[in-house]
Amino acid sequence: MGRALRDLAYCGAIVVGSFVAGAVLLTGLALTVSLIFVGIGVVVWIALVLAARLITAVDRSLAGWQRGERIGAVYQRPPARGFIPVLKTLTSDPQTWKDLGWLGLTSILGFTLGLAGLLATAVALADVTLPIYYWAVSDPHTGYAVTNFGLFTVDSLGGAFVAAGIGLVLLPVAILFACGCAAAHAALAARVLGPPALQPKPIQERMTMMSSNTTTLPAEATLPAPAATPASAEADRYAGIPQYSRKKIFGVWAAAAIPMGVLSWIVAPLTKHWFHGPEPLVQSLLVWLTLGLIWQFVLVVILLKRELDSFTWPRVRDALWLRAPRDPKTGRVGGKVWWWTVPFTLAFLAWTAMPALPVPKDMDFLKFMGSHAGQHFFSGAWGWFAIIAVLAVFNTLLGEELLFRGLLLPRMRGAFGKRDWIVNGAIFTLYHLHLPWEIPLTFVDGIFLDAYPSRRFQSAWMGIIVHSAQSVMLIGLTLALVVK
Repeated sequence: MGRALRDLAYCGAIVVGSFVAGAVLLTGLALTVSLIFVGIGVVVWIALVLAARLITAVDRSLAGWQRGERIGAVYQRPPARGFIPVLKTLTSDPQTWKDLGWLGLTSILGFTLGLAGLLATAVALADVTLPIYYWAVSDPHTGYAVTNFGLFTVDSLGGAFVAAGIGLVLLPVAILFACGCAAAHAALAARVLGPPALQPKPIQERMTMMSSNTTTLPAEATLPAPAATPASAEADRYAGIPQYSRKKIFGVWAAAAIPMGVLSWIVAPLTKHWFHGPEPLVQSLLVWLTLGLIWQFVLVVILLKRELDSFTWPRVRDALWLRAPRDPKTGRVGGKVWWWTVPFTLAFLAWTAMPALPVPKDMDFLKFMGSHAGQHFFSGAWGWFAIIAVLAVFNTLLGEELLFRGLLLPRMRGAFGKRDWIVNGAIFTLYHLHLPWEIPLTFVDGIFLDAYPSRRFQSAWMGIIVHSAQSVMLIGLTLALVVK
């Protein structure tokens, strides 16, 4: 119980921290760029770097608290006093770029993981305590937003006890999910913000000769590597990954695409009468497509367990390309390379604003959210917000991107050679049988903005971060309607 409470507190802390990180990063960068030509931008830049160090120090402490270990950092010290040496050292320090990259990363993933963990637990607790709500409130059947659970609406005391029974079953699962969200974020924080990985002795000796500006370590200490690791010091990320045949690639594609198509065009219309309120087909689609995305995560786990002899995090991380991006030209790993996510994400957001094919009226979720009926429906509907948050997490973090960029892309080079990213983006486009009106736009962003950066930098995080911009917008829009 103590561990669960700790992880729930951690989820709450990273939700708050994600807002602070995003606000500081965006404000600092905007002021730096706009004021750089008048000289004040340099001062703002230094303030941004120092603020990033303060925020990441808090995040290291929180992650260390969650993991039960101390997470340190290695910063360079200016070689001399004065404004210019300080500016040069702060700007050239690899840890500075890791800190700034972390602010952008946690503002998206931290918010998503923390909120998902909290909401899953809150919804389960709301189910468990629903009979108390009926006893305490004189006219509970009018609380539609509170008692609407998607598949049914609780409008009697008996129904409240049924919901409580469901909540008792779901509560342990929700707590485990929240603990997993907390552990995933803390592990990522330790990886990005912690000291760099140790290097073999020959590389250490070469680095010792070059590191005149770093802090001198005791003789018995091991010198850590810089944030940007030479490509020659790291094994090829294709090494040890079995290559799929074309038949198996399209088999995995079918295992993801066909269920989504069936759920969208057959199951959802047949079960829409289960739902109450406006646009029942939209409600049905939200529930069933969320289950379809969860199935994709299960599919990845099944295929990976059959492939790996040891299902440990280091093996899973390497098998799914869940490592920091590596620049193919310079060989840098992590650090400044994370900034490549910014132009790809901005391009993705700009492209999604392009006109799309018309959506069937009774399946247009965004139009429903913008309507008066949709705004009234979502007002206070935390249960539906939880469903949409889960959908968003499994859409761009644990579902589509993990399957197509984490599992399939590293295993397609044997069948398609250097053009594997083009085929990967193309089958990702055709996977959208459940939303065919999105296929024209997805053909571009799926190939050039998701698959290409993931392949170029050999990191599934590139596609996950770029695609997650969509999830953050969806969660933010829904949250604004719920609290309205």
